Order: sequence, then C-alpha cells, then structure tokens
Amino acid sequence: MSDGARRAAPTEAAGPQDYRATAWSGAPPIAAAPLGRRWEPWWWTAVAWAGTGHYTRSRAALERGARLARADPAGRSLLASTAGSIQRQLGRHDRGAAEDGRALAALGPARTGESVLIVGARADALTGLAADLLGRADTAGAERLLVRVDALLDAADSAGTRAGRAAGAGDVGPVVGGDGLWRARLRRHWVGAETAMVAGRAGDARAHAATARELAEAGPSPRHRIKTDLIGGAAAAASGDTAAAAAAARRVSDASADRGLWPLRWAATLLLQAVAPDPQVEADRIACERHLARIGGRFRLLGESGR
Repeated sequence: MSDGARRAAPTEAAGPQDYRATAWSGAPPIAAAPLGRRWEPWWWTAVAWAGTGHYTRSRAALERGARLARADPAGRSLLASTAGSIQRQLGRHDRGAAEDGRALAALGPARTGESVLIVGARADALTGLAADLLGRADTAGAERLLVRVDALLDAADSAGTRAGRAAGAGDVGPVVGGDGLWRARLRRHWVGAETAMVAGRAGDARAHAATARELAEAGPSPRHRIKTDLIGGAAAAASGDTAAAAAAARRVSDASADRGLWPLRWAATLLLQAVAPDPQVEADRIACERHLARIGGRFRLLGESGR
C-alpha cells in the first residue's frame, strides 16, 4: 500500500473544498477537524473515513455534523443516510433501515420543484432503504423502492427544474459530474444490480452494472469507479463468467489497496475467493478483517444476532 493511502493528511484544518475532495476524489481523509459551523465538511469527513473503514471516526464526524444540521433537512437526511450505509457495510441491515428511515423522514413529503440537493438526499434515503430490504432477501420490496427512485429522478429531469441540472447544485457532495444527480443514479444502478443478482436475474444484473460503469466513468470519484468495478465483477460471477469476475476482483483489490479503501479490498477478497479459491486470497481476507476490526469495523456474519 502506498504511503499516501496509509495516512490521513493534512493534520491541519483545511478549506471546505479540501474536505469535499477527501469524500469524492479519493484523497486521504484529513485528520484535523473542520473549522466553522457548516455541516457539509463534517459529512464529507465522515464519508472519507467510512470509505477507508474507520467507522468509529466516521460516526463521530456524523454526530458533529448532525448537531450543526439541526435546521437543515437535507443535511440531517444525508448524514442519516451515511450512518445507514455504515450499518449496511457492517452487515447490520436492520439498523441501517432505521437510519435510512430517519433520512427520509427528515425531508418530509416530496414537493414539486425541489432543489437538486433535496432530490439527491431523497434518492439516497430510498436507495438505502432498498438496500436494507435486499439485505433481508426482500427483493420485491427493494424493487418497489427502486421504482420510486426512478420516478423521482425521471420527474426531476422532465420538469427541467434545478433538481435535474448541475446548475443550482451548490458544492455539496451528491452533486458531482455533468448531471446534478450523477451519484444518485449510480447508487440506484448498484442496488439494481445487486437486487437482480439476489433474484436470479443475471442478465439484468449485468445490464445495471454496465449502466453503472458508464456513470462512474463519467464522474470524478475514483472510489465510486472502484466499487462499480466490484459490482460488475459480482454480476459477471452471477452469470457464470468466473474469469471476468476474478479479473475484476483483482483490479479492485489492487486499486483499493493503493488508496487504503479497506472495505472494498475486503469485499474483493470475498469475490475472488468465491470464483478463484486460493490460500493467499483467504489469508488476505483474514488480514483485511483483522485490520478493519482494529480500526472500528466488526462485520456481522450470517446467523449472528443484530444486537
């Protein structure tokens, strides 16, 4: 692993855009706490720490951000959605659903002409809830929620409002790329691919993975491209293309190791061990789990209690 991936930098408080870069452009997390009274840098910090597997630090940043976002529904929603994502990463889908429910409730009923920030936050919450249901093998429920996400994003586009364009996006994280809802669309296709895999529709899974790849390649986030490659590898495995799956898993393992993205590296070892078993891969999986446990992430295994 490179030195840049191993350490957080810089140690002095930086400007807001520097904290944003840690979340979306793959820069190492910034160790120093953000200055000022805005919730956004705390959210970006939480996203960056979660991406590297430092879940305890991520939760602490989310808690600070939530205190600063009390009067901002979008902020409260995005922070709660990130908390839900952390719970899912750890295998605790029941707790993830509770956080995602709070994220959706923070926004209230949908209204015509909502800003891109609100639409993106609403899509985040609904997609998270779909993933929570998928974690409990409720593919029908997950698909119903994804239909709602599609309707939300399609309405934003057809209305031609601020929600469907990058203009008016501000500088908040979900708003990246030429399309103001780039990240929302990408996440929807991630979960769509996973849902199709669980439902036994390998062809649909690969179609969603292909769309996700197009979106990821057009976006600015290396971390999102790496995860999209992992989704594509899993979809390939579901369709029986073990060679493509193994190649993708190796790419993800190498890329995530270079950037210190331990959760993605761990997931890549699981995929690689499933399609190309090898003692070294198993050793890498164990090493990832031990490292993640040391920095705040213990995964809930199948059959364990969620309490």
